[in-house]
Amino acid sequence: MARAAPAIIYVRLRLRCMRGVAAPGGPAILTHVAGLLAVAGLAAVRLAPATAAVALVILLGRAVYGLSPGRPSVQPAVIGKQELAFGVLTIVLLAVGYLA
Repeated sequence: MARAAPAIIYVRLRLRCMRGVAAPGGPAILTHVAGLLAVAGLAAVRLAPATAAVALVILLGRAVYGLSPGRPSVQPAVIGKQELAFGVLTIVLLAVGYLA
């Protein structure tokens, strides 16, 4: 949930911005921060690897950059491919954390 819900909100807002519809980035940033805090808490009590928090920091940075006024304009398919890549990165970081 800490990855899925923020990603859905981020992609929906990013697509709205591409269409020229005013879309405040606050909800996406807020859900990313909430997910990060939840995972950081789990990592603090050793119920999740610390790399999970690292993955969510990366995703938060992606959301801040992707919803900023200076973001590049890209096709929707590119956003989908980027999200796929970030999902794979998240899985790799989790696997490294659990295997370490």
